[in-house]
Amino acid sequence: MNKNSVLQKRGRFLVVEGLDGAGSSTQVLALHKFITSRNIKCEMTKEPSNGPFGAVIREALNLRIPINPRALALAFAADRADHIDHITFQQSKTQFQKKWEARNTGIRALLEQGTWVISDRYVLSNLAYQSYQGLDLDWLIEINKGIITPDATIIIRTPVEECLRRLSYRSTHLELFDSPGQLKSIWEIYVRIIYLGSKEFIGHYIEVDGSSLAKMVSQSIISEISHYFTSELEKK
Repeated sequence: MNKNSVLQKRGRFLVVEGLDGAGSSTQVLALHKFITSRNIKCEMTKEPSNGPFGAVIREALNLRIPINPRALALAFAADRADHIDHITFQQSKTQFQKKWEARNTGIRALLEQGTWVISDRYVLSNLAYQSYQGLDLDWLIEINKGIITPDATIIIRTPVEECLRRLSYRSTHLELFDSPGQLKSIWEIYVRIIYLGSKEFIGHYIEVDGSSLAKMVSQSIISEISHYFTSELEKK
């Protein structure tokens, strides 16, 4: 069976990864524009998510609240579980009363509806950044078991020096992991995890050079994605 015919009606789940400053957010926007141009419904999201756990994580990453590494890793896992199966309460009216109904509006529900989802970061970042903090990789893998496997993960390989240059323009302060030594070590962990063959957390693996102009990086990603999902991305 052709790989592109499997789960044809289900949406595809794409993840864009890389170090802070690698350009993942820019490439998510470009990839979303390309996919929607093929008349495919597509949603963008990110981790940490906009949910309640994600709000706490962002406070920790911005050094506004202290959270120990183990608790932060569990917060990421909880945020991911909520991200995948986010519950939204909606009020419905009947002739005699109002009632609340719970609906799954997370990644899983979108995929089941045939919508493609692109996430700026996912579990691979969690494994790399939290194992850098000294947490056991096997434990991190265990608390993330059962997640939705991406159909493809795109890694943007951008030199640490370039990442730091971009971060200096983006913000007036560095976040929790934004120093040369930290980013270099975290990239080495990324590589180690990728070559462990963690298929459950990566899916189809695509790596692109992120040091080029953003437009050229976008072209590389689109070329790889178009080749892998050939029949689905043919313009209708």
